[in-house]
Amino acid sequence: MPSFFIPLSGLNADSTALNTIANNLSNMNTTGFKSQSVNFSDLFYQQIGSTGSGNAIQLGSGTQVSSIETNFSNGSPNATGVDTDVALQGKGFFVISDRSSNLLTRAGNF
Repeated sequence: MPSFFIPLSGLNADSTALNTIANNLSNMNTTGFKSQSVNFSDLFYQQIGSTGSGNAIQLGSGTQVSSIETNFSNGSPNATGVDTDVALQGKGFFVISDRSSNLLTRAGNF
């Protein structure tokens, strides 16, 4: 069973990465959109020795998605000619209300 688990963990992690890329591509022209990137890590590994130069030899047993990070770098503000349009610089959010709850957004097209 371990020989099946190792490639399956890679396929699951890769599926998450492909979904993230698809989300980036489908939303890249959306107002206020911030792209995301996927980071991977070893699921299990063991050190089985070292090379002649002292570097560790590790045997991996799968991978996992360790985090999905959102890119909050500033984009270039564009003039729209609409007085109620605003832009954020930095990692902040606008707080908007739909009368029942408060919501967060980076889109400044009010």
